[in-house]
Amino acid sequence: MNFVDAYIKQFDSPLRNELERIRSIAKTLLPDCEETISYRMPTLKYKDKPILGFSVHKNHIGIYPFSGSVISRIKELENYGTTKSAIHEKLDQPLPAGLIKKIVRERMKQAGV
Repeated sequence: MNFVDAYIKQFDSPLRNELERIRSIAKTLLPDCEETISYRMPTLKYKDKPILGFSVHKNHIGIYPFSGSVISRIKELENYGTTKSAIHEKLDQPLPAGLIKKIVRERMKQAGV
């Protein structure tokens, strides 16, 4: 079991299932990514560049593309809570798979990978 598996395993089913879903969707675009813990959260890195992080908070799951400009460039994210560096996904309003892929693709483009 790697560090990301251990992080995900600590949560009950609804949260664990959503973390696994986010991870799985991202990994369809990053099949050879490195999974690590960075800033105390699961992070998917590709060619040594962090592409996507995610973590559980009290009222949401934070999704971190490691670039504020990724968030500002994706118009659909206006329907979700965001900060300069994070997307707040509520369990009753999960991001669609296509939107998660769009976030990952935009981050990959910005990271030059």
